[in-house]
Amino acid sequence: MPKQKITIHLDSEIAEKLRLQSIEKYHNSRSMSKLIEDLATGAAEAKQPETCSILGHRSESSFSFEAEFNRVVAEITKQLDQIMVFRLWDKKKESPVHGADMYFALKEACELELNKLAKGVNHCPGCDGLNTLLPIFPEAGRNFEIYASMKNDLR
Repeated sequence: MPKQKITIHLDSEIAEKLRLQSIEKYHNSRSMSKLIEDLATGAAEAKQPETCSILGHRSESSFSFEAEFNRVVAEITKQLDQIMVFRLWDKKKESPVHGADMYFALKEACELELNKLAKGVNHCPGCDGLNTLLPIFPEAGRNFEIYASMKNDLR
């Protein structure tokens, strides 16, 4: 496929990060366009910033809360791993739901529950110490439709 040359304008902070990443990956700063091409085609992934660079200087209570947050995430993940749902094919045969069926069912259930939690918090985000609203999952309630659009025998 023929390549097309494009010109982009980036904030100086983003350009500097890309330049440093290109030096790290390709060992020279002239390869920044190669890095951008790799990022655009999926051949490379953008580096995620460290938590400290996002949050700035952190207090001891922030580190403690992060540790507790990670413990709660691990506990939720452990419980999610134990979910076993069965589908009744006829009055006598059961089989576990797995693969794409489980993905979309779990996605639907989680998004609906997260939207319910967000709705409660978003009435007063300041009451939870937030300075903005929690995000809502717009696909909640539409996951079967999305799944069916990907799987011919469900249409």
